[in-house]
Amino acid sequence: MLQKVRSGGWMTIEESETERPQGGDGIVRGAIATMAALVAALLQWQQLDRLAAEATDPERAVRQERGRLTLLGKMPTLSYDNLLADWIFLRFLGYFGDELERSQTGYELTPEYFEPIVRLDPRFLEIYPFLSTGISYYLGNPELAGQYMERGIQALSPEVNPEGYVILRFRGLDQLLLEGDIPGTIATYYRLADWLDRIGRPDSAKKFRQGAEFLKQNPNSIEPQLWGWQEVYYNAVDRRVQERAKEELLKLGAIEQQDANGNVRFVLPQPPPSSKPSPPGKP
Repeated sequence: MLQKVRSGGWMTIEESETERPQGGDGIVRGAIATMAALVAALLQWQQLDRLAAEATDPERAVRQERGRLTLLGKMPTLSYDNLLADWIFLRFLGYFGDELERSQTGYELTPEYFEPIVRLDPRFLEIYPFLSTGISYYLGNPELAGQYMERGIQALSPEVNPEGYVILRFRGLDQLLLEGDIPGTIATYYRLADWLDRIGRPDSAKKFRQGAEFLKQNPNSIEPQLWGWQEVYYNAVDRRVQERAKEELLKLGAIEQQDANGNVRFVLPQPPPSSKPSPPGKP
């Protein structure tokens, strides 16, 4: 049999079958390659899990967990980026919560959990308090935490998730309290105020603009630090960070009080009368 081709010539059916487009075959081959990579990754994962179960040396366990995280970074997601990010975050919570092992090996793997999480799902809003706690406070690297937070800020907007402004709030606190970056804090406060305006919270937006203006005029004032550490204390997701905030508040002159139910509150020193705007409260 003969078959007409676009050039106007003729070829046999056998010829046409050998020269047909390879699109379908390419898709199949790609799927097979993806599945092969996934199977290989799972086999490696099982091997690492078996070794971890046998490990008694904390340092060795850390090396094996680093191997798992490296493997996760190479594993095909099959379009389930969010689920993989969830899984890595759950592993981080187990790692972070093991205080006995962390007292021996520290928290050096924390960025290796959050880098793939913010790459796979930067809109995962619930991770950012832990990101700030683990990287800014425990590792003392708020600059790196800020890079990861910026990915979330860029991926979100008031229209995508109105509550996304909390990332800017964490970033501003890290800049003010840990980095001592007053110009950076001012810029973050203005970004935060713009976000709050767009979600219909003009009163909160006004407070942060006032806070930015206050810092411009009083860059060495302790008053913004008092407000900042108070917010860290009440919103901490970790006991040691809360204790750090308490120490900083007392160091700055705040007075700790307890009500009849044992609830702790801090009475901030009253600043001298001034016509200047006050630092921001909570949004």
